[in-house]
Amino acid sequence: MTNGVENIHPIYKQANTYRHLFEKGIAGSPDRLSSKELHERAWGIMQPFFEQSKAVAVSEYKQLAGSGHTSNDIQEIVANAYQGKIEVLFVALGLEQWGTFNPDIGRVDLHEKAQACDVDLSDFAAAHTLIHQGTVYAVKPEKVPDSSAVAAVFRHERHQHEHGHQSRIT
Repeated sequence: MTNGVENIHPIYKQANTYRHLFEKGIAGSPDRLSSKELHERAWGIMQPFFEQSKAVAVSEYKQLAGSGHTSNDIQEIVANAYQGKIEVLFVALGLEQWGTFNPDIGRVDLHEKAQACDVDLSDFAAAHTLIHQGTVYAVKPEKVPDSSAVAAVFRHERHQHEHGHQSRIT
């Protein structure tokens, strides 16, 4: 996404080397706009893109559900997030899942209420998914697939095809 006077947009796009530059930009001079106004205009442009990406991720989750390549179990998700095995994670906004994780043995202990040394395991899984280049969608609880607090699509290798080669789903 670019920002600036409209006749500068094409020049900027040509000079810019960032490969993820969004095609559409904010029209007009930003000099008289507040940070809030810039954010609102930018979000108006970007929101459809993010909503479409999220819809594709939900569809992938539903397609892979039951195949062993998805989970809505916080214990399984935490261990896999720590190991960098989550491609997409959905986390319910406002729902905390307190507990501890011991990475040496891969053990997750859940607690109904926060105890000393506890962390919000949903936040922990989200942070480790991001650290390992996964995608995290923080959504309203009713928007998490399988009506759970968390749901994940794991990175995986497809079974070998007839021709003996593998393809990676990401």
